[in-house]
Amino acid sequence: TTIRNGVLSLFVLGNITACGNIYHGNTAAVVNGWTPKISGTPRGLAGVAWNGNTWVVVGYNDVILASTDNGNTWTHKTSGITGVGFRRVAYNGSTWVAAGSYGLVSISTDNGNTWTRKTIGTTHNLHDIAYNNNTWVAVGWCGLVFVSTDNGNTWVPKTSGTTWHLNSVACNGNTWVAV
Repeated sequence: TTIRNGVLSLFVLGNITACGNIYHGNTAAVVNGWTPKISGTPRGLAGVAWNGNTWVVVGYNDVILASTDNGNTWTHKTSGITGVGFRRVAYNGSTWVAAGSYGLVSISTDNGNTWTRKTIGTTHNLHDIAYNNNTWVAVGWCGLVFVSTDNGNTWVPKTSGTTWHLNSVACNGNTWVAV
């Protein structure tokens, strides 16, 4: 979701009835309907983020797509990883980080053009990733929490206090919440 010049642009990733679908729309789309966009992949898509110039979409079977024309066209990017799925992607102002299945973390420092896999120290699925004030946090299965303070290059496990799956994480500037 983004607002530019008073117009809200929204994306919905659809993989309920067909894989690889991207639906795009502005503020009116919420009321009048979404426009399908061709993603170029039959794979399921799971996460989307925007950095002010580029949209990045991630999905299953190592899919990473990027758009620099506000989502009208999408380019497949090589993740350097095969056979695993990305679930979420986020951006911090200089680095994209994607997280997913089997502890997969991959980073890009060139606006999503090339991606490098990082070892996080788990083979369990990661469900979400977020950034705030020089800190990346990834959460996942069995209460997993991993933290990086060097822009996603190294990750340290932290105790969450639960063995339940953590599906989402966010920060308001001071407080981190995972559910």
